[in-house]
Amino acid sequence: MNKMRDMVLEAIKMNGIENVVMPLMNEIFLSFTNIAGTRYCNNQEAFKTLEKNVPLLLEREADNKYDSNAIKVMTTDREKLGYIPKSDNSIYARLMDSGKILNARVYSCYQDDYYNWSVSIKICMMDF
Repeated sequence: MNKMRDMVLEAIKMNGIENVVMPLMNEIFLSFTNIAGTRYCNNQEAFKTLEKNVPLLLEREADNKYDSNAIKVMTTDREKLGYIPKSDNSIYARLMDSGKILNARVYSCYQDDYYNWSVSIKICMMDF
């Protein structure tokens, strides 16, 4: 067992962890949803950079006083865009709380009015 561990550690050292782990990962499509609360985003300019397939980060926000299943949606630069809607987030929250890695990608993005963006996202789970 130690020999296998040493081989894996050597491969990571030589190739970088992303080149060792990424080929082993599968992306499992879960569903589409829209980002809620875009109107309250502090940086409305962040939406102008969003186009189809742009990756987004999902982060649990268990201490949210309005929703114990809250999942924040952010750009890869950690700019908050909004949340997974409360009507959609309970299963995703349970998956994330159990250690599953979820990610999102922009499916579509357009501006409804000056302070409201409609952003549809594709949610996937990463699995090994």
